[in-house]
Amino acid sequence: MTSTLTQVTLDGVRYNLYHPNALAVAGIATALLIALLITQEVMRVQSEARARVWVPTLRVAIAPLLIAFAYMIALRFIVLLSS
Repeated sequence: MTSTLTQVTLDGVRYNLYHPNALAVAGIATALLIALLITQEVMRVQSEARARVWVPTLRVAIAPLLIAFAYMIALRFIVLLSS
């Protein structure tokens, strides 16, 4: 156990991380992030100006998903390191 995290916090993270609903939300968020990143790259390489207009809009949608993805990965590392 680390000095900054109590056992109660670690137990709560372990429970919530492997809860079926948490796994479903994490999977959906990851799939949506991958789809938006692919869409952004496809729109970026298009020669039409109409397609390039969507790139800044997609960046706005991708930013919170990247933060959520980083949070999910950080929780996984906390569980792995606390074992």
